[in-house]
Amino acid sequence: MFLTKTIRYLSFAAAGIVLLITGFFALFYFSQDGLLFHPQPLNESRIDYVNEQYPEAKEVLTENKDGLDLHGWLIESGEDDPLLIYFGGNAEEVSYMIPDALRLENWNVLLMNYRGYGLSGGSPGEAEFFSDALTLYDEMTSEFGFESIAVMGRSMGTGPAVYLSEQRDVLGTVLVSPYDSLTRVAGDRYPLVPVSILLNHHFDNSTRAERIETPALVLIAENDEVIPPSHSEELVRSWDGDSEAVFFEGKHHNNIQTGSGYWTEITAFLDQFKQE
Repeated sequence: MFLTKTIRYLSFAAAGIVLLITGFFALFYFSQDGLLFHPQPLNESRIDYVNEQYPEAKEVLTENKDGLDLHGWLIESGEDDPLLIYFGGNAEEVSYMIPDALRLENWNVLLMNYRGYGLSGGSPGEAEFFSDALTLYDEMTSEFGFESIAVMGRSMGTGPAVYLSEQRDVLGTVLVSPYDSLTRVAGDRYPLVPVSILLNHHFDNSTRAERIETPALVLIAENDEVIPPSHSEELVRSWDGDSEAVFFEGKHHNNIQTGSGYWTEITAFLDQFKQE
């Protein structure tokens, strides 16, 4: 009798553990978009402020392949100057990047909000970001006439930046706080979760980097708590073209841009392409 009760108790306990684990995995799966993407709003007062304070930034509205509007700004330098396409972080509304973009002399800069961010329609996702990156590049070449294009991505935005560098002809790639793949980053953070199976958005930068021959500048915060530097370094090792990694001592994921020489490094890297 005692043995039977013990077996029954252990069976119930095992079933409870299985249900608990299954529930946790289900919670992770269905909440991952909310953990990864943090769309930021954009209201009329902000647009009015941007238009008043930064007349160099012209609003751009383009339609993607799914018939959704993508909204952002094009900072115009000159028709003969190259274009830099910028991809922001997972909680970034790109109008706040305009003052920094104005630092880049003799560069046109395109700042577009992702799907679901700002005034852009739709919902964010890896496949959607990649598709829209191609749409933006192709429209900038065919409709706006830009022949020389570089790309820059920060944090999550390094995914579409790397993808575009693989799929299209770019001058060079600037990557701020990049990752080798989100699967590996998430795997380190949740070691008991089979993230490779559950994750919908893998953003496998390292595999793509092995096929990219254009030069890259990689900026890494020494104390990055979101994307550990080891993941950025792995991406650098995977990059087939010339790559340079610059570390910012004492800086974290969200303040790397305040590091001494941050914009100097970016400007120096981009300057080499001005005459190409």
